[in-house]
Amino acid sequence: MQNKADKAMRAKQFLPFESLKGFHEYLKSKERIVVERKQLSNDEYEELNRKILQVKKGMMIKVIYYEGKQAIEVEGMVTKIDLEFTKTIRIVDNNILVKDIVEISGKDIVEKIL
Repeated sequence: MQNKADKAMRAKQFLPFESLKGFHEYLKSKERIVVERKQLSNDEYEELNRKILQVKKGMMIKVIYYEGKQAIEVEGMVTKIDLEFTKTIRIVDNNILVKDIVEISGKDIVEKIL
């Protein structure tokens, strides 16, 4: 018969293990670059809007957006897009406000045609 201490030790072996404490947070902090917010011209704004309208759920895209004074680059699959109510694009676990996006690209996004 096992006692409670044995069961607790057995359960402990299945907990996630982080060999380098704080390393994940360190890497996340290196992804953030503090820069002044880029002001888009009317042409750049229209081009960005055209690209955003091409985004569909399931697409792989790369987005550069501002959060405070930090420019953040996120690359991944679009898991949700709402351009009507919340005006957000969700890439994996990142909810991004469309108004904060300054650059967007992806394999299925057509660049400006001259």
